[in-house]
Amino acid sequence: MHVLTISTTLTMSIIGTQFLSLPAQSAPENFLDGSKSLRLLQRSWSAGPQDILISPLGIKISNPASRVVLILQPPFTDVHAYNAQTKRIFHTPLDKFISPYATSMATMKGVTFNELKLNKHHELTYKGCSAEQWVMSKAAMARQQTLRANHDLVNDSPRTFEMVATTKIPVSKQAIHLICVYNALPDAIGLPLTANYYTMINVYHHYLTTAKITKATATAKDYALPKNFAKATSISDLVLSGHSDDGMKLLLMDH
Repeated sequence: MHVLTISTTLTMSIIGTQFLSLPAQSAPENFLDGSKSLRLLQRSWSAGPQDILISPLGIKISNPASRVVLILQPPFTDVHAYNAQTKRIFHTPLDKFISPYATSMATMKGVTFNELKLNKHHELTYKGCSAEQWVMSKAAMARQQTLRANHDLVNDSPRTFEMVATTKIPVSKQAIHLICVYNALPDAIGLPLTANYYTMINVYHHYLTTAKITKATATAKDYALPKNFAKATSISDLVLSGHSDDGMKLLLMDH
């Protein structure tokens, strides 16, 4: 795995908007450790791009492609999801939350990651955060090979899997669980920052990437739930909205 560090000023373009990362001289090593409020710009194969706001007031995941917003507030027991365009909202206990993007991953690729067991490999610094690299053990990789030989896994299944996560940013374990489920990732001890894997036929995938991490200022207004929205029966209803063709593309397309 190539460890990424901030060495130059980098401009990222997400959904037509330019985001400028911090230049090297203003971003000393571990400058985010201990920050209580921060914003992440991430992208995963299953969910696409998302803007994540984390603070003591909760976690907010905004998906600009589907216009779906997820909010998890203290005491971190219930997930609230809404679509401001269609004015519909969905509520579910965190332990019953199922991501529509995880479902599409399993449908299109025949692959799931949630049962993979990862072991801590080594510590590193990623975009200003102290982090740890987690990998599948040799025994786990051998089990994957055996399952493939018995035709219990498809070619797109992971032969290897590695994830970078940070435990140095104060994030509740419930918020970490939500992010992992939302992105169809194995449950992690820390906040997931990157995930990559090789398939059974040796194809390499950047599954989760983090374009930017910055300190943020959050208020209660950022986590306020909309009023007078119609109740949806499932979170997939928010993604599908009233435009079934567009919704199906968001659920099933290869992001």
